[in-house]
Amino acid sequence: MSVKHRSPVYRIVGITLAYLVLGVALFVPILASTTPNMIVFWVVMAIYLTAYVVTVVLNEVITRKRYPEYNKKKDE
Repeated sequence: MSVKHRSPVYRIVGITLAYLVLGVALFVPILASTTPNMIVFWVVMAIYLTAYVVTVVLNEVITRKRYPEYNKKKDE
């Protein structure tokens, strides 16, 4: 099934699951150390959350521009 037939919720859930897997790989080693460096944690967390929001927004903008005829039907 092509991207244009997927709902925005489906795309956002897929991106979220991918970022959750990446987040586990990033944050478990940082927090599992005996003395976690919280400055590193918050810097990585800020970059991670910013990348997530940018990915979701860009994905929706690109999808809306690529399939305008499908979006007109859905918006009405």
